[in-house]
Amino acid sequence: MESEATGGKLYYSIGEVCELTGLEAHVLRFWESEFPELEPRKSAGGTRRYQAEDLDLIRRIQHLVHVEKYTLEGARRQLRRPPGAARERLRAEIQDVLRLLTKSIGA
Repeated sequence: MESEATGGKLYYSIGEVCELTGLEAHVLRFWESEFPELEPRKSAGGTRRYQAEDLDLIRRIQHLVHVEKYTLEGARRQLRRPPGAARERLRAEIQDVLRLLTKSIGA
């Protein structure tokens, strides 16, 4: 599947990914060692070739680390969670609070 935000290219160099994400190359290389899911293909010469899925993952990591302020370990845990898990946990917490409020009002 080709990402609209990337112009539909099949492969991107590390320089192009840096330009698209605003990240430095050393950060991307470090993240590759920290996030096993991030494993761009390499050409015969060893040049990294990122695909649209890699860009999506990089943007998710970037959001978790830079916007939501997760540690790298916290970001790894978030990436392992199934989609919607955070929403379900929040829903359960809200229901618990509502039960507590209902009990305190009725008491």
